[in-house]
Parts: sequence; structure tokens; C-alpha cells
Amino acid sequence: MTAAAPAPNTYLTEEERGDCAMYLDFVDGSLKEIDIDSISPEITRSKNGLQFGLRDKVRWQIENITNRIMDELKDHSFLHIKTERVAFYDQPELFGPDVGKKFGKINNEITNAGTCFALEQYTPCVFHLMRVMEECVQRFGARLKAPIDVKNESWANIMDHVNRAIEKMPGGPKAAHGAKATARQKARRQRMALAASRLDHVRIVWRNDVMHPKATYDETEALNVLTSVQAFLESIVKLV
Repeated sequence: MTAAAPAPNTYLTEEERGDCAMYLDFVDGSLKEIDIDSISPEITRSKNGLQFGLRDKVRWQIENITNRIMDELKDHSFLHIKTERVAFYDQPELFGPDVGKKFGKINNEITNAGTCFALEQYTPCVFHLMRVMEECVQRFGARLKAPIDVKNESWANIMDHVNRAIEKMPGGPKAAHGAKATARQKARRQRMALAASRLDHVRIVWRNDVMHPKATYDETEALNVLTSVQAFLESIVKLV
């Protein structure tokens, strides 16, 4: 007795085959992005059988793939980043391309600071920013010819050095007697003064007398430090 052929509706339609192939490609690519490769051969076999696949068989294959994925995921851990924090995570130009190019030596610290903030690690975020500030304040002081020891001096001492140096620039209240400032010198002094004011804002939000961070920082404190450091770096990027 000849077995009856499967009813036409037991086969996938052309549209359903296309949808299944697209789904399987998406799943395969997503798994590979998280380093799960072991299910790929099974996905390929399922895709190859779609053209002549029976509906029940394809359903079983997809259920089998789904179960294997669930088993694999039990051995993996994942970090979730809040939507509003994604812009901070692993950004090589967190403070913009100009800052990244100018301060390439410490740009990795800026990237790490942003990543720590995205992962809600607020105190490590500020510790990375400390390394950024040590380098940048040192360079700012060198440009002003101000003697700054970022590792040992207090914020008050640092600001005193900076402000005195700016006051002695042409056009400043303590400039050399009889020295007249050109328009270019006046503009430069104004840019230096702006940078100094932004540096003073870093001092205020740093919430510690010295450049070494305090023991802990919360979300608001870390964000204030992050944004104020960015503003300071943007103000000196063309000065140092």
C-alpha cells in the first residue's frame, strides 16, 4: 500500500521559508557577536532544509535551536547599560575628536572614565579623570610658565599659580610696567582666563582639597566632574 503524500498545507510557503531563513540568519549573527559558535552548524542545516521542509519538522528544528540557545546562555553573564548611558560607553572620542587628537596620550583614560560612568562605577570614573587632569593641568601650567606640582600641591595652590601667571600676561593687572598688549595678546589672555575659570569649576566639583579624588563619588558628583573636566579640556585644546 503506497503511503499518502503530505497535504499541501504541511509544507512551508515561499514567504514562510524566506521569513525563517531571515530569522535564522539573524539568530546566527547575534550568537556569533557574543562568541557562541557551537549552534551555527545546526542553524545551517536547518536553513538548508527549508526548501523542502515540512512545517512540523521546521517547527521542531527551531524549537531545538531555541532550547540549545537557552542552555548556552546559562554559561554566560551580560552587563546591561541603561539607554541614557550608552553614549558614555567605550567612546574613543568621548570629549570630541579635537580633544582626542590633542591629548592622545591620555585619551584612553577619558574613554575609561566614560565607560565607568556608563557602568555606574562612579568613583573609578573620577580616578581615571584624575590621571587626565594631572597631565592636562601640567601642560596648561607649562604653557603659562607657572610652577605647578599636580601630585603634591593643593587645588588652592594650583589656582594661585595659574591666576598669578595670567595676571602677569600682557594686558593683565600685573603685567610688566609699560608693556602694552596687542589685540592678539589680549585675546590669548582672555582664552587663558576662560580656561582658568573652568579649571576652578573642576576644583569646586572635585570636592577634595587636593587633586587626588576623595574616597567615594556618587552619580551626581561623578557627572559634575566628568562634564567640568570636558569643559576645561575643550578650553585648552588650542592653547597647549
